Amino acid sequence: MTASTGGPYSRGVLQRLSSLWFGALLLAMSQPAAAGEDPGEKATARQLFQDAGQAMGRGDFQTAADLYGRSNTLFPAPTAALGEARALVKLNRLLDAYEKYNAIVAADLGADPPEAFEQAVVAANKERDLVLERLPALVVIVQGRGAVSLDGRVLPSAALGVKRLVNPGTHRLTAHGVERVVSVREGQALSYTHLTLPTITEKSSCL
Repeated sequence: MTASTGGPYSRGVLQRLSSLWFGALLLAMSQPAAAGEDPGEKATARQLFQDAGQAMGRGDFQTAADLYGRSNTLFPAPTAALGEARALVKLNRLLDAYEKYNAIVAADLGADPPEAFEQAVVAANKERDLVLERLPALVVIVQGRGAVSLDGRVLPSAALGVKRLVNPGTHRLTAHGVERVVSVREGQALSYTHLTLPTITEKSSCL
């Protein structure tokens, strides 16, 4: 997949922000390990976060997303999660980034969190709204009964006939043994496409 060059931050800004976040994460990780915590995992998370920032700086967003995610798994921190979300945006995986932003905003930082963690939540809240504006959507309407799948995953009946956010690009719909491929563009967040299987018609209109 071709990485997107869009987004609210340039590569140089991302490098500077990554350095700031690494300092904040390093400070948090320098605290004595709590009971049950593995100091080796903290050290690994710290190194992964630093490596992820370097990957972002050189434009290797796939590696950055992976490393930020691993760091956040080992030592949950909104700064690492924010880095992963921004890497996903660069990869044009807008829906994945949107859900990551939602998780950051909903996270409980506990009492007296580091300032950088609070700033990461504020940034995630703002960037989430920007990503939502860029997300396209599909409304899948099917005649008759039967399983309907989108990109290989069966859609629950409650998801049919309503707006469903998707990543920009090509998607595969299957129902009643009929398969159709549709493409949705970034920037169609206020539009939807009606798809009726097996007879398919496409129409875009403003919600």
